[in-house]
Amino acid sequence: MSGPGRAFGLGEAGDGAEAVELALLHRPDVVLMDVRMPVMDGIEATRRICGSPETTGVRVLILTTFDLDEYVYAALRAGAAGFLLKDAPPAEVLAARDRAQLVIAAYESGVVSASDGGLGAH
Repeated sequence: MSGPGRAFGLGEAGDGAEAVELALLHRPDVVLMDVRMPVMDGIEATRRICGSPETTGVRVLILTTFDLDEYVYAALRAGAAGFLLKDAPPAEVLAARDRAQLVIAAYESGVVSASDGGLGAH
């Protein structure tokens, strides 16, 4: 957790339900979420974090070993800001976060919208 007046912190959840609880409690800037987790999978946990008014602004990046389009699609539909394979180098993780911030800013500023096909549709 970082930003003006906020301390940097790191948390870890043992399952998807705990990830949701911790996100609600701490309101982190970014959550790194695994797709396959016990109790509640990462897609459902992402859906709950991204869909809750208490966690508005929390960005979820999905990290997984599975390079399957169905997981990418499900994660993005659940509200994930990005999707990376677990073996991605740290620089790629940071770049994905930065790209997610640019996409979010473009949608929030009205430069693009879901109804016009979004980024890359032109």
